[in-house]
Order: sequence, then structure tokens, then C-alpha cells
Amino acid sequence: MAGGPSFLNDFFGAFQQGFTFTSEIHNVEFNIRRQLTNPIWFLVGLRYVDYDESIEFYSVDAPFAGSEIGRYNVSADNQMLGLQLGGDANYQLREWLAMTAKFKVGMFINWVDHDTTLLNNNPDILFQGGKSDTGLSGLIDASLMFRANRGNVELLAGYRVLLFSPT
Repeated sequence: MAGGPSFLNDFFGAFQQGFTFTSEIHNVEFNIRRQLTNPIWFLVGLRYVDYDESIEFYSVDAPFAGSEIGRYNVSADNQMLGLQLGGDANYQLREWLAMTAKFKVGMFINWVDHDTTLLNNNPDILFQGGKSDTGLSGLIDASLMFRANRGNVELLAGYRVLLFSPT
């Protein structure tokens, strides 16, 4: 890059560039359920969600040993704790096949840690920063599952959608 900062040379006119993305979610919830009608249940509960994601962009300036590598890393860790309301319905389609639909919505306290790092030819750190924040996040959890039972064998298949508003 003509006239630009030399520490960014690994990112411009590079031989190879790419990125990796990872995300991980852990969930624990305690719910109290009460039957409203035969197939429909109401629930209220306490839920903890740990959602972490990171992205790394890398750039290699030449295809030989000793080439310089530039990296740009961003990560966010969300730890949410809160109350939720919802319901589910279980419909027995056959003696061995059932369909379950679930819907939950909640409001959570969200503890967020965000980190950003720009490196040029490890371990030269050009920029490193982060921020921690606490705020409110909403969460919607909807799923549609099919459950097949034969003796001691159970097969589950379906879809689940989790949406949450970041802090």
C-alpha cells in the first residue's frame, strides 16, 4: 500500500487471506410447568445462557517460510441470566410418533466482554482493546420437534431457533 502505514503491509497485496468463525452456546434452565389443557402446558422459569463467538481474519504476505502474517481477532462473550415465560404443546400423531412445539420468551441481565486484537507477524501487537458492559437482553426460543419411540430407542428431529438482542 503506497503511502500507508508499513504495519498494515501484510493485509494489502497478500498472497493468501481467510477467516475463521466460531460460536458456542451453553444453556441451563429451571422451569415450572402447569397444564392448561390436555396438550398445552404453560411454563415459567429461570434461565442461564452463555453465548460466545469469535472471528479471526488473517493475511499472509508471501508463500514461503518466514513470511509475515497479519491477524485481526474479535471476540464477544455473553453471559445472560433471567426469567422466561412460555409454553409447549405435545401432539401424539401415532402410538410411536409425537410432535412437540415450544415457545419461550424472556428478559435477561447480560454481562458482555468484548475483545479486539490486531497483530502483525505474531507476537507484535499493534492494537489490543476490550470493553465490558452490563445491560438487558431479550431472548426468543422457538422449536418444533418430532419424537419417534420404539421400545428403548428414541429418535428426535426438528428445528430450533434462538434469537437474542445484544446489550
